[in-house]
Order: sequence, then C-alpha cells, then structure tokens
Amino acid sequence: NHQNMSYNNQQQQQSYVQSAQYNNYRCHLNQQQLLQQQHRNLHYNTNSTNTSNQNTVPPQRLFVDHTYADFSSVNDIGVDERSVFVGECLEAIMIKGGATAPHDVVTIQPNTSRSMKTFPKKLMEVLSRIDTSNCVDWLPHGRSFKIINTDLFVEEILPRFFKATQYKSFLRQLNLWGFKRITQGADRGAYYHQLFLRGMPNLVKKMTLNKEKLGARPMPNPDHEPDFYKLAEKRPLPMMRVSRAPLPPKCKFIV
Repeated sequence: NHQNMSYNNQQQQQSYVQSAQYNNYRCHLNQQQLLQQQHRNLHYNTNSTNTSNQNTVPPQRLFVDHTYADFSSVNDIGVDERSVFVGECLEAIMIKGGATAPHDVVTIQPNTSRSMKTFPKKLMEVLSRIDTSNCVDWLPHGRSFKIINTDLFVEEILPRFFKATQYKSFLRQLNLWGFKRITQGADRGAYYHQLFLRGMPNLVKKMTLNKEKLGARPMPNPDHEPDFYKLAEKRPLPMMRVSRAPLPPKCKFIV
C-alpha cells in the first residue's frame, strides 16, 4: 500500500508538472500569437495610412484676386472715416464706359475712426513729397507706386516715417493693408490698392487692416491684373499736391 501511495503521488506530481508545462507553453504561444497579430495590425495601419495619404488631394493654393473698383470720381476733400460713397467696377468702365446697373458699383461703408496716423497715411505722405521720388514714386497713371531703390528706401525712408526697420517688414505691412503686386508689364514690381490713388489722400482713411492670419501666400494671377494705363485714358486722376516740408529726422520708432 505504501508503495502504491508513493507511486500515485509521483504520478500526480508528474501530471502537475506536465500540466504546468503545458499551461506555460500555451501562455507563451498565446503571447507569440498576440505579438504576431499586433505586428500585422501595425503593418496594416501603416499601409492604410500611406494609402490614405497618397489618395488625399493636396489643398489648392488661391490666386491673387485683382478685382478692382475705381473711385477717382469721389470728392476726396469731403471723405472721412464715416463717409459712404461708391466706385465703378473696372469691367463696367472698360466695356460699357461706366456703371449702368447696381452690380456695376461698389459701396464703401463707414469704418472705425482712426485718429492715429496709419500705415497707408504715412505711405501717402511719403509719396506726396518731391524729395523721396529718387527711391519711391508713383507710376505715370497714379494708381500704383514702385520702390525704385530698395537700399536707399530702407536707409532713408523707413527710419523717418515707419516703425518697420526691415524691408520685409514693410512688405508685410503692404500685405496686411490689402496692397497687391503687379507681376508683369510696365508696372512690374509695383503695388496698388483701389483706395490708394495719387492726388486723393483722404481715400486712405477708408482702408482697413486685415487682422486675420494670412496663411499661405496666394499665387500670382498676371492674366487678371488691371491695366491702369487704359483706365487712365477714361478716368484720369488729379494732379498731386507736392509737399516741400523738411524731411523728419531719422528715428528707430515713430508713433
């Protein structure tokens, strides 16, 4: 009996060991299967992501909007921030000789009063001077201006009239205030704004600052850039009153 009990105990222990070994093996196998499945899932997700990225259509860049309204017929003397007036769409002037329907006009509404001297006001002041024309000047039609000598402009004009001390900062201000660049023809490199006209300094009071984030810069749109020389034949601008006041001193910041 004692031998039988000993034999039975050995058999039971061996069974326990075999059972434990089997369970360890199954656990190890399950872990391997789990790792293999996770690897397959990771590979599938990576491929799916790559496929999704390949199928995603990249966002299209916008083109510069050169829609233009002419305000040369406005009585500039009476214009202030509270004024309401209309301008004629360029297409109506060139095709029909002027506005003949409500959709041919653009209305400028009142805006917030600005007692401070804004960037467009300072720029108009610079362009109204005779002693700055060697580095920045109006083009013949008076609807756009051009920086003639960049180095001289940065050295002599920026520290006298603007807060910007670098040329790229000045260009950023042009963009924020809605100026657009001409990229071809006789006016290539010039900037314009429909409310920034030679001889009409009060129109700039209606210009507004774009406070929203600009995002990606729009692509050039040369086929739709306005021809100001043809427009000047139908709507010439008044002559500019030239300022002969002494140049202000150079200053790092001007309020």
